[in-house]
Amino acid sequence: MSRIIKPKNNDLDRISLFISRLQNHKESLIGYFDRTPDEIKLYLEELEPGWKENTLMIEDDGKIIGIIIAEYDIELQRVWIHGPMVDVTDQIDWDSIAVELYEFLLRIIPTQINDYELYGEKSNINLQKLAETFDYKPAEPSCVLSFSRFQITTLPILSLNPISEKYFNQFKTNHAKMFPNTYYSAQQILNKLDESNQVFIESHNKDLVGFIQGKLEKSNNQGYIDFIGVKKSARRRGTGRKLVTVVLHWLFNTFTQINEVKLTVSEKNIPAYNLYTSLGFKVEQTLQGYRKKIDN
Repeated sequence: MSRIIKPKNNDLDRISLFISRLQNHKESLIGYFDRTPDEIKLYLEELEPGWKENTLMIEDDGKIIGIIIAEYDIELQRVWIHGPMVDVTDQIDWDSIAVELYEFLLRIIPTQINDYELYGEKSNINLQKLAETFDYKPAEPSCVLSFSRFQITTLPILSLNPISEKYFNQFKTNHAKMFPNTYYSAQQILNKLDESNQVFIESHNKDLVGFIQGKLEKSNNQGYIDFIGVKKSARRRGTGRKLVTVVLHWLFNTFTQINEVKLTVSEKNIPAYNLYTSLGFKVEQTLQGYRKKIDN
């Protein structure tokens, strides 16, 4: 008999194994998770709020058959729903388990939240159907691109400075204009700056014209490029190429454990897509987001 429960601390390993198994099939892949159990476990441990408080699972005879997890930000009034992920068999119906998990999750999401997101591989048709059932609207598909360590020798060595306090206000203004309603505000990015998470900038006459955030994902020892912004006045001048080149060299030279750097770009952002592929990035997967805003 299946039932929805909250996990215990000692459930983390088997939850990670369950997610990993489904992540290795495109038709069930969720965009937020990595692939291996160790990567997923570290990712869950770093979730805010804590993974245990916002995870629901369904068991059948002691075996996990479904998982759903909420990550939310009260300041942004936004929730990122990880899943539902359901282990489909002849005896298990995806739709009924997924809907049960989803509707139960809604009860534990804070009432201040009004912006909901689902995110999965474009081939995850079950997630698409769930989004349609609950009136989510599809966002622009995005491509995950990767750049391997062995490729770094193909790029020139260039130099840019990490952001300093005198550029903080310009960064906040430009980030808000270029990335409205995004998942991290400029202040949140600045709050997270440390030796493994940096913003590099290009400036002309004290005017910030471009920025890029690069970081080490400690959950999987992987490099990630998150935000790249170039003012219109500085576009088509090689600023974006310079920013990406600098942060790739910084990541690979600073963190010897990194073998790969990834980024995500909208499928419809042709100029950015062409820039990354011309530098050597390869397409790994295509992801589809679904969003819904509600009136509180």
